[in-house]
Amino acid sequence: MNCSSCRCELPGSARFCPQCGTAQPVSCAQCGSVLEPLAKFCSACGTPAGTAPATVQNPPQSVTGPETWSSSQAAESQPNAPPPVPPELRARIESVRSELSGERREVAVLFADLSGFTAMSEQLDAEEMTFMMSRLMQALSAAVHRYEGYVDKFIGDAIMALFGAPLAHENDPERAVLTALAMLDVIEQHNRTADIPLALRVGINLGEVIATHLTSGQRLQYTVLGDVVNVASRLEGKASPNSVLVSEAVFRRVAGRFKGEKLPPLSLKGKAEPVQAYRILGLHTGGTVAAGTRTPFVGREMEIAAIQDFVARVPLGTAGTLVLEGDAGMGKTRLVQEVLARSRNELIVVETGFSPMELPGRRSAGLEIFHQLLPEEPAGRSAVDRALNLLGAEADRYRAGVEGLAAESDPAFAAFAASIDVSPEVARQNRWAALAALLRRSAQTRPLLLVLEDIHWMDEATQEFLDFLGPVLSGAALGMLLVTRPRAAGSWRPSGAQGLALQPLETRWAETMLERLLDDVIPPERRDLIRRGEGNPLFLEELARAIREAPPAGVATTAVPGTLQGLLVSRIDRLEPPVRLLLQMAAVLGTYVPTALLARMYCLEDQPLTFDDALHALERAEFLDVELNGEDRRRFRQALVQEVAYAGLLMRIRKVLHESAARLGEEHYSGQLEAEAPFFAHHYWEGGLREAAAPHLWAAGRAACERHELAAAERFLQRLAEVIQKSSEVLEDVEARVAFHRMLGNVLLHRGKLDDAEAQFHVLEILGTSHERGDWVARGMEYRGRIEWYRGRLDGARSLFEE
Repeated sequence: MNCSSCRCELPGSARFCPQCGTAQPVSCAQCGSVLEPLAKFCSACGTPAGTAPATVQNPPQSVTGPETWSSSQAAESQPNAPPPVPPELRARIESVRSELSGERREVAVLFADLSGFTAMSEQLDAEEMTFMMSRLMQALSAAVHRYEGYVDKFIGDAIMALFGAPLAHENDPERAVLTALAMLDVIEQHNRTADIPLALRVGINLGEVIATHLTSGQRLQYTVLGDVVNVASRLEGKASPNSVLVSEAVFRRVAGRFKGEKLPPLSLKGKAEPVQAYRILGLHTGGTVAAGTRTPFVGREMEIAAIQDFVARVPLGTAGTLVLEGDAGMGKTRLVQEVLARSRNELIVVETGFSPMELPGRRSAGLEIFHQLLPEEPAGRSAVDRALNLLGAEADRYRAGVEGLAAESDPAFAAFAASIDVSPEVARQNRWAALAALLRRSAQTRPLLLVLEDIHWMDEATQEFLDFLGPVLSGAALGMLLVTRPRAAGSWRPSGAQGLALQPLETRWAETMLERLLDDVIPPERRDLIRRGEGNPLFLEELARAIREAPPAGVATTAVPGTLQGLLVSRIDRLEPPVRLLLQMAAVLGTYVPTALLARMYCLEDQPLTFDDALHALERAEFLDVELNGEDRRRFRQALVQEVAYAGLLMRIRKVLHESAARLGEEHYSGQLEAEAPFFAHHYWEGGLREAAAPHLWAAGRAACERHELAAAERFLQRLAEVIQKSSEVLEDVEARVAFHRMLGNVLLHRGKLDDAEAQFHVLEILGTSHERGDWVARGMEYRGRIEWYRGRLDGARSLFEE
């Protein structure tokens, strides 16, 4: 127990403070209300003053039904008892307990006082009153714990909470204000169903206090002493009902987040000078975030000259294809952007790229090219109309292909395209021809450069399209610039393509880069930095960033990782826990991150930072960039960051996040489940929910077959085969099972995997025999006969065909 004035510790029976002589308020043993001086009965519940606390004989039932009433719950029903600290928070507090005894700390102190209980006590039974007050105090305490504050004590119908002790955060004043607003929400929700409304007044002050020691036991006994506490209490007393008053010290720290109204200086008891206060009006709805620094571009004269020479040949029709190779982080994309910045006024530049994952909401490379080529005029016209308008006299010739391209992205044309009776191969050739014609036509109006990033993740269908495109566009004022990693790209290259390998920066350019990144201050360890950077611009950029973000003690105390992965992990580790969590969630979603879906994942549980704050923190730290394509999504600034963040997740955490992505995605992509089947197939599969993935694997496999993307089709269908092998409930319908084995067998056959294909067709025969379907048996034998023919076993093939 502490003195209400000077906050010194008092014996449990003290009626007056031995330090300052202040009379101490006496609380009712039944309901906790402060008794009036000389009162014989409690004005709130009628209990005689001095009565011992009543024993709970028949505790009220939970609103959700009967439940066990434990001794700890009985203690919590007493309004003056601080609530138990959540176990996770207790563990964190315990971890810093040894540092908390008698220390000075900057703390935001919050006082909140409920009013309206007097009128309510006239209508409610004392037991009902006690229970309702207990429930409200628990809800207010939950608001404190939500933002990792600490409930110091209850004083009658008031609550005192601390932010910055025993756990400190860099934004404790913001946490206190957020808690105050959450408390107002609690009261608002209560008043919606209450016969008699309650009101809440909140005061918050910030300053240095003396924090006492933690004691062991069932509850964490902890408090702070100092004038900061008194001012917070006085501000609460000056607040209007259902409002929050904060001191000037608090408002200076939160002005960027919250709107406030400056009040006339307040005269507070015990303060010689008036105190400036602000009324909180709510959160800011907008605002800009400072952009991160941009890495200086140095060296690369030879590479720039080579690419500029290539670009100069585009209008002449002699550019062809240039493949730019470089290891991850070598600066390939930055080099391309530097050259394009000097050429955009002379060329039409169409850019797209690839990802190793199935990305929701992202168009395929072909569709992205198609939509970038479409003219803005005529305004309001469909994609088909604008494309045909661009093609002019060739419109009729390529109409089927244009409509096929539109059908992949515009539901209005999907039904029409599906009704056209052509094989998938013919439809694919039509789309390719139309896209090539659009490129050729655009290049006739203005020279055109097609830039494809990360082709080492390119699918087979796009690779075949590029092989098709080369000869078709020969002589046109069009060039293709392909960007890739050398070892990951394999042996594929377009016919006649030129190559340009991006080498590590020379030492002199690495030194120049570090000088600019570190404001011309090269640390004594610069030779070690250059050695560890290995001439890789991304390595050097991250090493310099680690030094800039080092503690004030200097570079010597900063542990610089020896590899990029270690460096990126160390950067991630320096993020606040909620920001790091958001980064890991984004990594699960892939290189391109749908912002709305990420927000839903992040907000599954209460977080100490809002989603927007955490997202902006990642942008300020240069982990994520806004994708400037008209869609609300973010992109990892470097794909390696996404890979490292994802690799750092424990398998069980990955599964939880993948499952969350899939389940929330069903609402996010409502009405698009079929189109987004690859997304759901991937996340349900990686989330360990194989049976839930099955229908999406089936849909994604069928769609890939229709597009003649055999590698993707095989991946989806083989995973589905694993599910079917373990669960007889998947694809129970025998017709669907037959269609599956036939489709997978055909995919494997076309990919040259004859043994695996034969096994699938053999299953057709087994199913046909067991269900007395001779046509299935015959079809399986026919396919196996083809396989024998491909193997050169003519006798075996003839036998199967005859049989």
